[in-house]
Amino acid sequence: MLAALPANQLRALFPTADTLVDRTGVGPRTLTALRRILTSERKTGYAEEDGEVTTGYASVAVAVLDHTGRPAAAVATTFRSTAVDSAGRADIARFVRKTAATFTRRLGGQPR
Repeated sequence: MLAALPANQLRALFPTADTLVDRTGVGPRTLTALRRILTSERKTGYAEEDGEVTTGYASVAVAVLDHTGRPAAAVATTFRSTAVDSAGRADIARFVRKTAATFTRRLGGQPR
């Protein structure tokens, strides 16, 4: 959902690196690192994390956009990191993107 926000809203949510949450010692520690991740997510069309929220678990997520193009919700799935290989993660990402696109269209939005 963060990747779908306008830059000014992202800056309001994370004005300094101190506002970044570190739950497991994994993930971005600077605003520059966060912006780099979000840029990559915009290009791939989905977000992926591995151990950033809960050690040993990974997630794939896609924002659901409303009629204004803003994120209204997200579709995500979480799984044990060791249970899914890279090909499986790509399959999950395709399914999650398709599902989020369906919800986006139902809200009158345009999937990215």
